[in-house]
Amino acid sequence: MWQKRWGCVLTSSLLVTAVVLAGTNPRAYGQRRAESTQADRSTVDQSAAAKTIAVLGSSVARGWVTSYEAKQDLLNGYAFRLERLLKPRGWKVVNISNPGDDTKDVLARIERDLLPTGAKIVIIGLSMSNEGLETAKNPDRVLKSYERGLKKIIQVCRKNGITPVVGLCYPNDNYDAKHYAVIKKMNARINTWDVPSINFLGPADNGTGGWVEGYTFDLDHPDNTGHHVMFHAIVPSLFDAMLAGKPTPTPVKSSAHMTVKGERDEPPVSFIPEDVILSFTVAVQVRPSSEGCLIAVKGPNAWPRVKVERDGKLRYASSVGKTIDSPVPVTDGDWHDVVVCYRHLRGETELFLDGESLGKTDEVFLPVHFTLGGYGTGARGPESARADYRELLIYRSPLNEDEVKALHEGKLLQASLEVYAPLDDERVGTNTPLVNLAQSMSKVVAYPTDTDEQMAGLAGKVEETRNAKRYIDPNEKKPIDVDPAIFDAYVGDYRVDPNFTLVILKEKGRLLLSPNGMGKTQLYPESETRFFARIMGPKIAVTFVKGQDGKVSELIFHQDSMKIPAKRVR
Repeated sequence: MWQKRWGCVLTSSLLVTAVVLAGTNPRAYGQRRAESTQADRSTVDQSAAAKTIAVLGSSVARGWVTSYEAKQDLLNGYAFRLERLLKPRGWKVVNISNPGDDTKDVLARIERDLLPTGAKIVIIGLSMSNEGLETAKNPDRVLKSYERGLKKIIQVCRKNGITPVVGLCYPNDNYDAKHYAVIKKMNARINTWDVPSINFLGPADNGTGGWVEGYTFDLDHPDNTGHHVMFHAIVPSLFDAMLAGKPTPTPVKSSAHMTVKGERDEPPVSFIPEDVILSFTVAVQVRPSSEGCLIAVKGPNAWPRVKVERDGKLRYASSVGKTIDSPVPVTDGDWHDVVVCYRHLRGETELFLDGESLGKTDEVFLPVHFTLGGYGTGARGPESARADYRELLIYRSPLNEDEVKALHEGKLLQASLEVYAPLDDERVGTNTPLVNLAQSMSKVVAYPTDTDEQMAGLAGKVEETRNAKRYIDPNEKKPIDVDPAIFDAYVGDYRVDPNFTLVILKEKGRLLLSPNGMGKTQLYPESETRFFARIMGPKIAVTFVKGQDGKVSELIFHQDSMKIPAKRVR
């Protein structure tokens, strides 16, 4: 993405600037019941080769820019985290992502780079930013181009016996409202395709299409923690499910449902994930007829829940005692869609009823047990509500308002879906496995009796996640706190020569550098007049110089020990 946005015609006197821009360029750094489509069924087998996954994408898929063992080694991106998770399970993950690639670039190198890996599964991790979304006069045209490109990649992969998995469009701090609308529209379309997909947007989205503040390396890329939450949006057993021939889920149209009378201690429906979940969405259709617990999510020392109050209204009680209430009763004899979205990076939970948000509350916790119709073994709380349940969905990613509305409209979103239990099973007794149509091997159980043992195993993984090794560069520069108001004096155009101008912008309280108005890089203050950029390669800084009248008249562009003056022309 950087090469396309920073490309410019430089004179020989600006050779040093060309080197600078190459330093910021990632491309320069490294080269149920329904049958699945016959195309994908033919690619699934039990051979050793079938357990190779290739990751084919651009800079974020490559791991730009993360650290695992040493400074900026790019080994802590979501793809490499997936490799470390799946290797003990017999899987091999090969990352052949190339920073800066768009759909055309990927199509051009499938034969050269993908086929030799022998992979039978490929994760396609691309960005609409590389497709030119940020600078396009007609964003919908970019959407159409990106959609055509993705479909062509999927077609070519299937033709070569490779099953594709598509990563949904993810955030970017250069996106505005119109860009956000486009990537959400594209994600909605991918969610309808007969192809497994991963919701990379939800975990890292700040609510406007940008990265959650404080978790980025630069405007285009998340930091280690950003990659951490994106990685956990991948259903860990997705690939085992694909290998077993389990298809992408399709909606079940059934009038059957589960009825809970609240007469047993064990929860009627229980899901304990095998691997750590950070962000999540729980969605279910309910028809309650009494007060009591509907949904509970156990975390260490916490048990957030959705319950029906005595007045028949819905209430979410958070892990820290805060509540969200519905304005009207839900014990009216009608079916209601209840959705709980937890955004780990933003530290918030949002409650939806029938497609509409009822509000948000702040909390941070890690879930280890999801239940319907009760709290579960050893829990203290109100008794189960008498209620009917159907269509339980649990995602490893928080949904946005558009996606929740889509669920309410009867659409099935399959990206990062770990549990799809229609709850129309004919016979249900103690420790009965329920049908799970999601493309995962996760177990949903009715009236379980062994939850403590299962949760103990997961608790160990949660603790391991908390204590995971994280490289911190002791020499990394830390920006100082300054009043963003001072940035106003620096905004303008600074000319290096007739063909090259450094544009300084202020957006969302940040100071940005844009060479020739093409692309943006954030500048971080190390004093009130000197700022540095976070890039790989040379050390880049900008110093603003004031004239005799006290106004900024020029800037000095620093690359390592070199200094390039640029006079202010606007």
